[in-house]
Amino acid sequence: MTQSDKTVRDGVMLVASYHFLLAILSLVGALAIVIFAIIPSMNSTVGTGSIFLPIVGVIIGVFLGLFYGITGSGLIALKNSARMGAVFLALFGTIGGLFILIGAGIPTVNSLLPDMAAVAGVIVGGLCGYFILTLLDIAVLAFMFNRRVRALFYGEPYVPRPGTSSSTARTNQTGNASSAC
Repeated sequence: MTQSDKTVRDGVMLVASYHFLLAILSLVGALAIVIFAIIPSMNSTVGTGSIFLPIVGVIIGVFLGLFYGITGSGLIALKNSARMGAVFLALFGTIGGLFILIGAGIPTVNSLLPDMAAVAGVIVGGLCGYFILTLLDIAVLAFMFNRRVRALFYGEPYVPRPGTSSSTARTNQTGNASSAC
């Protein structure tokens, strides 16, 4: 096993750890919905509204937590289906995060509207969190489509493309070219 193979495996373990972290965060989010939305509405005598949306949020949170966890386990086992799952989750996170930011941000901003400093803080915090997660998802996408990573998941040896040379071959070529003059 070469050093580049070890580097690729370390990268896969890092992506798997990222998926395990997102699984934990999804489950914590589902638990927060239960604690702060479902239980108070069940205990109150005044009808505060429907609990349909919080229940849907819990179901989606648990589903995403399981999907992230299964994908992380599959990445550790080097299953190509887990690689495709990681690609799907990265695409979903990039595109779906914007909708979540808008869907969760608008009600929060409306409830804080007289206090413009709080509104600005929510908007800046939400945008920064979305930006960081989007950058991480784009990095996961780029890593999962890398030729070395694909070769590792398919169980094939990595063969560089013909016509492209490695950095050592380029160094040797430039060294030969300068000595020929």
